[in-house]
Amino acid sequence: MFFLRRAAVRKSGGSSAEGAGAFANSGVMIDSSVQVFAGRAAVSGYLLKVEQALAAADFQGRESELAQLAAFSAHDVPVDHPGAGYWRWVAPAWAGKSALLAHFVLRPPPGVDVVSFFITSRMAAQNDAAAFCEVVQRQVYAMLGEAEPLTTPATRDEQMLLALHRAAQGCAARGRRLVLVVDGLDEDRGVTAGPDGHSIAALLPRVPPHGMRILVAGRPHPPIPGDVPADHPLRTTRIDHRLEPSPHARAARWDAERDLLRLRDGGGLGWDLAALTLAAGGGLSAHDFAELTGSPARLVERELSAVNGRSFRRRSGHWTSAGPHLFLFAHEEIRRGAAELFTDQELATHRSRLHRWADSYRRAGWPEETPEYLLRGYAQLLHEQGDTSRLVALACDTRWQERLWQVSGAALEALSAVSAAFDLVLADGGRRGDQDVSVALRLAAARDGLHDRTAPLSADLIALWARCGHPARAVHLAESQRDAWDRVAALSAIAGVMAAAARLDQAAALLDGADSTEARDRFLAAIAKGLADSGRTAEALRTARRITDPELRAEALVAGIGALATVARSAAAAQETAGNRGANAVPWALEGVDAVMAVPNTISRSALGASLAAALSRLGEHRRALALAERVVASSADSGDTVRRAQYLALFARGMSTAPGLAAQAAEFAVTSAQLAADVNDPDGVSWVYPEVAAGLEATGHHQQAIDLGSRFLNNPEESLVEIGIAAAEAGDLDRALELTERITEPVYRARVLNAAGRTAAGFRDAVQTLRLARDAREATDEVPYLH
Repeated sequence: MFFLRRAAVRKSGGSSAEGAGAFANSGVMIDSSVQVFAGRAAVSGYLLKVEQALAAADFQGRESELAQLAAFSAHDVPVDHPGAGYWRWVAPAWAGKSALLAHFVLRPPPGVDVVSFFITSRMAAQNDAAAFCEVVQRQVYAMLGEAEPLTTPATRDEQMLLALHRAAQGCAARGRRLVLVVDGLDEDRGVTAGPDGHSIAALLPRVPPHGMRILVAGRPHPPIPGDVPADHPLRTTRIDHRLEPSPHARAARWDAERDLLRLRDGGGLGWDLAALTLAAGGGLSAHDFAELTGSPARLVERELSAVNGRSFRRRSGHWTSAGPHLFLFAHEEIRRGAAELFTDQELATHRSRLHRWADSYRRAGWPEETPEYLLRGYAQLLHEQGDTSRLVALACDTRWQERLWQVSGAALEALSAVSAAFDLVLADGGRRGDQDVSVALRLAAARDGLHDRTAPLSADLIALWARCGHPARAVHLAESQRDAWDRVAALSAIAGVMAAAARLDQAAALLDGADSTEARDRFLAAIAKGLADSGRTAEALRTARRITDPELRAEALVAGIGALATVARSAAAAQETAGNRGANAVPWALEGVDAVMAVPNTISRSALGASLAAALSRLGEHRRALALAERVVASSADSGDTVRRAQYLALFARGMSTAPGLAAQAAEFAVTSAQLAADVNDPDGVSWVYPEVAAGLEATGHHQQAIDLGSRFLNNPEESLVEIGIAAAEAGDLDRALELTERITEPVYRARVLNAAGRTAAGFRDAVQTLRLARDAREATDEVPYLH
C-alpha cells in the first residue's frame, strides 16, 4: 500500500478529511519488479537538422581545411600544451564556416565520432546554453546506446559534461576520437546576456578529457562571455586559425542576394513569401503560406523550391518530424539583408495579414489542423512586437490553451505566453504610470486555470507517463503544478518510477533538484519504494536509512521489508536470499517496528503498522506480527470517535489482509468497521470514511457488502467503487478490478484502478499485461475535461 498522508494533512489539517485524503490517494502507482517499458536508447535527429538547414547543397573545395581538421582530430598533442585539444576557425560572415563544419560533421574522418551544435538565431531555441546541453546530451546518449537521463536546470550542465566525459572515455577505449563541434560562438546569447548570463562557451571544458577535441568557429575578435574562466583556451589566440572565405560561399551569398533581389523586382508571390517569413520570424509551412497569400499550394511549393537551399531552408516541426516542413531564411545575414529591403510599413502590413490569419483560426476554435506557428511562434512575435492586447487575448484563450495542451502534452508553453503577457502589461503600466488591474486579474485567472488543468491528476498518474515511456512529458506535467508541494510530489513519484525501472541516474537527477531537506526526504522515500518494488531490497533499505523524516522513513522501511517478504516466505529464506547484499530480515523488521511506532500521525501509524505486521506474518514471524498488530491497535483504541475507530479498523483490515495468517483477524476488523460506519448519525457529514470502509470489506472478501455500503451512504457511489477496485487489484483479483472499471465513468477514477491493476500485474511478472494496463490508464487520463 502507499500512503500520501502529507497531501491530506496539508489540505485537511486535523479534520476528518485527513484520513480520507490519505486513503483516497493510495495504491495508484505502478511500481514493480518488472521493468514495464524497455530501456530505450536515446535517438537524436540533429544530423537531419544539420543536413536540412545548415549543410551546403553543393559543397565544393575546402580539401586543405578538411585535411587540417582530420589531422587535428587524429594526432595526439601534449596535455600541458596551452589550448591542447582546441581549434577555432576565425572568419567574417559568408566565409563558409557553417558549411565547412556541417560537411565535417556529416562526413567525419575515419576513427572520429562527432557531436555538434550550431548556434543560430534563425531557428527557435538554438542559441543558448539550455539548448546546447539538451542537444549535445541527446547526441551523446544516442552514441552510448543508453536512455537519456532526465535533467533539471540545477543539474543540466553537469549531466551534459558527465555525458561528454563518458563518451570521450568510451571512444578512447575503442581507439577512436570524440570531437565536439560548436559553430557560431559569436551568436551565443550568453555573450550579450550581461554579467549574470550563462554562456555556451563557459560550458566547454578547459581541458578536454580522454583526448577529446573541441572544434569551434566564429567571427574575428568575438567578445568572450564574462563567465568564461580566465585560463580557458577560448581567451587565447593560440587556438585561432584564419579561414579564408570560400569562393563557393561568396557565390552562394551572391546567389542568395540575387534571389532576394529577383523576388523584390518580380514582386508577387515570391516577394510575399520573403516578407511573410521576415514578418513572422520564420516557422511557416508551405500550407501556411498558401493560406496567407490566397495562392494555390502548388504555386507556393514551386516558388519555395526555386529558392530553397539559397535564400530559404526548411526544417522539421518542433513537436513532430512527421508534420509539414517549416521554412526560414538560409542564413542570418540573408535575414538581415532582407530586413533592409522592406520598409516598416510593409512589414506592418504583412504582420496584419498574420493577425487576420490567426483570427480565422481563433474563430474556428483552434481546430486540430491549427498550424504549429500559431501555437508557438505567434506568441513570440506578439511579445517581441509589444502587442499587449493581442498577446493577452491569445494567452487567455482557453481553446488555444487546450489545443496547445493536446499538441505539446503540457501547459508550460501556455504558461510562458501568460508570463510574457504579464511582462507587457507591467511595462505598459510603468510607462503610463498606472496598472490595468482588470487585465492583470484576467491573466491571473488564465494562469490559475492552466495550473488547475492538472489538478485532477494525482502525482502517481502524472508519473504514469514516465512508466509508459514518456518521462519528459511526465516532468513537464509535474513542473506545471502550481503548488510547490504538488510539484515535489509529482517529481518524486517520477523518481520512484525511474528507480523501479533501473533508471537510477534519472532518479538521482531528479533527487539532485530537491531544494530542501523535506523535499529530499520525499524523493528518497519514493526512490526507496521503487527499489523495493523492483526487488533490490538491500538498496531500498539503505536508501530508507538516509531519510530524516520519521514517517517517510517508516514508509520506506515498510516497503523494503514488504519486498523481502515477497521474495521469500520466511525470515530464514529472506536472509539466505538477500543476506549477501546486507538485508537480514529480522533486524530490519525490528528496526521497521521501531520506526512505525515512532510515527506521530495515528492514521499513518495504523496503516503502516498493519502493512508491516502482514509482512512479518508472510515471513513466518507470526508472533512478532501479532504483537505489532496488538500494539498498533492499542495505540489507536483510545479514540472515542466512532468514525475514527471505523477508519482505523478499515486500515488494519486492508493492510493485514495480505497475510494468510492474519486473514481471520483482518476480516473481523472489516466487519466491525462496517458496523460502526453504518451506525453513524450523520453519514453525509463524514462521507469520506465510507470508501475506506468499503475497501477494507473488499480486501477481506466481502465483495457485495463493499458495493452495498457505497450505494447506501454515498451520493456518488463511484467514490467508493474506485477504492474497491484498487483494493481488488491489490488483493490480486484483476478480473474483478477490471470489471469494476467498466462501471466507473469518471476518467481519473478509472485511471487509478487501472494503475493499481497494472501494479499487481507487474508483481505477477506479466510485463505485457502491465504495459497494456498502464497505457489504458494513461488513455483514461487523456479523457479528463481539463478546460470547460
